[in-house]
Amino acid sequence: MKLSPLVLVPLVLLSCQGPSSGTARSSDTLAAGTARTTDSGKNSMDSTQLVVRDSPRPAGPDTPSTPMVAKNWIGYWQHEEKFSGGTLKITGIKGGAFTFSMDAVDGAAGGEVEGSAKLQGYHALYTKKEYGGACRIEFTFEGDSVYVDQQEGNCEAGAGVYYSGYYYKNPPKRPEETLLSLGMLDNEAQDKKFRTLVGDDYKLFVNSSQLVFEKQKDKDSLLAIVHQAAVKHSFSVRENIILINDHQDIWAAVIHGDSVNYYTNRRDYKHRVPRTIDSWRENFNEKPVVFK
Repeated sequence: MKLSPLVLVPLVLLSCQGPSSGTARSSDTLAAGTARTTDSGKNSMDSTQLVVRDSPRPAGPDTPSTPMVAKNWIGYWQHEEKFSGGTLKITGIKGGAFTFSMDAVDGAAGGEVEGSAKLQGYHALYTKKEYGGACRIEFTFEGDSVYVDQQEGNCEAGAGVYYSGYYYKNPPKRPEETLLSLGMLDNEAQDKKFRTLVGDDYKLFVNSSQLVFEKQKDKDSLLAIVHQAAVKHSFSVRENIILINDHQDIWAAVIHGDSVNYYTNRRDYKHRVPRTIDSWRENFNEKPVVFK
């Protein structure tokens, strides 16, 4: 019997461990197994709330167009949102790390943290032990901005306050918020009708609509949908409520200092408040109602 020649096939061994630490991208190394704050739900609202306006960080280039020069980190950077924000001050670089101080606010709560972050190319990492775990913050230089990613811990911030976000030396101009953009009203027709009713006090409603709650039916058989909002850590201080039905009948109230402003376009309710709004006022009913 004639035997076929033996053919040797070389085997290519593939590592199950991925690239070595010397070739791994620093962003993967720093954040391996750790979800981004905006993806992990840190900034998500209570399940009873309707609108969650935080969005995941958009994908950015691996190599910003601005060449990496260590001194580019140095400066005063700002993060601005309607109801939250913060500042990042990087003052100097020494021994492969930069010195920074940072603060953040969200609603009526805030936090401050300072220390040194170890540099690694376009990235820097700050870690510090704290009660019950560790504070871990990654900084990414992206040319015109620094992206801050609070990956672990409270980092000396109040409940529900996080440092994550884009910080700019020259923050872009933000569009003006409306009750429509905040999710408090459903369409432009409602927004226009409401502006006509409340006039300049429209901004009182905008400035108290950080947390927009799930819509409900009214308690007065007005066939109205109840829209309710407040500011984090400022309940009974910054809240508002709007009732509106398919006929564009409106009943609304907003806390204004030590009183509650009330508005309606229904003549039969000009001098009386619906039970729905009275129920909303239970926790601050010492504030008198001002009929507008």
